[in-house]
Amino acid sequence: MPYTEYLGWIAYFEKRPIDWRDDYRTYLLMSQQGLKKSPGEVFSSLKTVFAAQDGTNEDGSIRGDNLRNSSVFNLLKGAKFGDTPDFLFRKDDENKDGNA
Repeated sequence: MPYTEYLGWIAYFEKRPIDWRDDYRTYLLMSQQGLKKSPGEVFSSLKTVFAAQDGTNEDGSIRGDNLRNSSVFNLLKGAKFGDTPDFLFRKDDENKDGNA
């Protein structure tokens, strides 16, 4: 296995821990029985899974892909007599350095 593939698997299992689906299934059963806690409070594996899916970066900022798929972005694209928000059309890799 190449080293890059190995790193990819490590990143995959950091975002999706082993047996997280079993933990989620158990959480759903517990919530049906009256549990009032969030999934991350009950199982640490679910905390990482739901943090990866909430659409924010590690620093709390919104990911660019989520903004591009939102209805607000469609309104910005359709605006008349306004400046074109060119920075929204760039990929996230281009925005990190601030260079186009």
